[in-house]
Amino acid sequence: MQTPSDIVSKLHPPRLPAGFADLTWQDGCAAFGVGLALGIVLYLLLRPFLARRLTKREQVAQNLDSFRALPASDRLVRQVRLWSELRRSAAEEQDTEPAWRQDLYRPDADIDLEALDAEILRLAAERGG
Repeated sequence: MQTPSDIVSKLHPPRLPAGFADLTWQDGCAAFGVGLALGIVLYLLLRPFLARRLTKREQVAQNLDSFRALPASDRLVRQVRLWSELRRSAAEEQDTEPAWRQDLYRPDADIDLEALDAEILRLAAERGG
């Protein structure tokens, strides 16, 4: 009786057609396409880690720009919220209150929203952004 190793030793080596051993332009195009596909997949996987992150000041400026489309009262509420968040997180908190803070409680107050934007951007810059 023959063992499996005897059977394997009697097998002839595999024979491939001659065209399989040559590198043709179709093979080159296929390799290029596979490489391109792998590159795109790798880029898509790494994209979240390679994206530029906005500084705190840039994020605040974007928020302020989006607030400009709101009505004045809604814009003021959002600005004051943003101002208070920045003020709480600022390294050196001021003891003095801004002049416009008292005007928040008056219904007919005329608060300069652009000056408030400038104050918010100043706080964001102090915060380290």
